[in-house]
Amino acid sequence: TDLGTLGGSNGWANGISDTGFIVGTSETTEVDDAGNPIERAFLWRDGIIQELESLGGDGSEARAVNSFGQTVGWATDSAGNTKATLWLVEPAFGLAAGVHDLGTDGCPEAEAFDINESGQIVGSVRRGVFLWLPTPAFGLPSGMNALTDGTYCSDYSSSVGLNDYGEIVYVNQVWLPAPRHGRPSEWSAVWYFAYDYYHYAADISNDGLVIAQYYPFAGTYAVAKYADAPLGT
Repeated sequence: TDLGTLGGSNGWANGISDTGFIVGTSETTEVDDAGNPIERAFLWRDGIIQELESLGGDGSEARAVNSFGQTVGWATDSAGNTKATLWLVEPAFGLAAGVHDLGTDGCPEAEAFDINESGQIVGSVRRGVFLWLPTPAFGLPSGMNALTDGTYCSDYSSSVGLNDYGEIVYVNQVWLPAPRHGRPSEWSAVWYFAYDYYHYAADISNDGLVIAQYYPFAGTYAVAKYADAPLGT
């Protein structure tokens, strides 16, 4: 099915829900100062593609959506900073329908990568991982919670995955809010492929299966499931 675009030539779908919502980013008919098409986040359902509201800047991207149409990604503000962003199709969590800036945990930029059915959101603040909670959970308060102890704001971030239990994967680590899969409730390393380099986990299922991109010694890369048993046990 051709989902269409927001007026431009190209579009990319990034996430889909069990209820048929699809989110991504699309070129528009607008161009930036260099003449390149401006790309904005979209939400698609039942044959209709809709541009998602911005935070005052030009660019935006929707990365994930849950069954309620609650969508996360990033959008730029009027100063050009990238902000972790939540879009709501209807009021939820005490927030109005529309676009919401989730904050940056003290860094200039942040990106949201995933949202689960409870509205819990995970992302990167370019120095580690944050977990945004609509209500207190796991002994953490509502709002943005830093899950890593990075002390500086770098120019690098990596994708983060989240399941409905609040379990998170990031690079080659998994964070569990409660003991499960034979692992403690803390950060621990995901099983490695022998002695290969660099693992970038993309997502984790409710059963604890992890998919990732990894770079072996040969210098090529592949997408693989970490194990036939949860978390490589």
